[in-house]
Amino acid sequence: MSVRVKLVLGIMGIAFLASGATGSYFFWQAKGSMMDSIRQQLKAAAVVGASFVDGAQVESLQDPEQSSAPAYKELQKLIGDLAQSAPEFLYAYIMRVNDERVEFVVDSPPSDDDGDGQISKDEMPAPIGEPYLNPPQELLQGFVKPAADKGPWKDKWGWTMSGYAPITTDSGRQVGLLGIDMSVNRIRDKLAVIRSVHHDSSSHG
Repeated sequence: MSVRVKLVLGIMGIAFLASGATGSYFFWQAKGSMMDSIRQQLKAAAVVGASFVDGAQVESLQDPEQSSAPAYKELQKLIGDLAQSAPEFLYAYIMRVNDERVEFVVDSPPSDDDGDGQISKDEMPAPIGEPYLNPPQELLQGFVKPAADKGPWKDKWGWTMSGYAPITTDSGRQVGLLGIDMSVNRIRDKLAVIRSVHHDSSSHG
């Protein structure tokens, strides 16, 4: 079974478990439950993805010129498969702390996110060593234990909600984190469904 198939099956299982969390609650209860289930889904997906990452490969990537190295290409394919393993997901990436600064190691492959038929500069992967400025507290926690944003977060790539999990070597030493983003548009879609269900139930009441 390929890594991509394993990722897809793992994420599908997580999504299935999370999908029933909003069933018959009132709107605000359902909204809170949905946000909790999204956080759990993101954390679990990050843990699944991180388990496939070779920590030694992450450590070996120190220079932007290594973006053509086999280790980089292998890790980029892995996180690209992870980002495509569920329709809710947008990007995946690997980061580390270097001199108390959070920086990218491997970013998602180039993608035409705005659908204009071209890959613009901001749709290209962040190079090895590019700093990630003003990281949220949950991202910093992700270097130590699985974590997820409490709500949508905006950076230069737009609004997302993310989950994080530590990456370790075979000896258990933590060398970075894997992050995975969910598009805020998907979260809005889920909220719209809850509003619709709540409206229908109120009308019939």
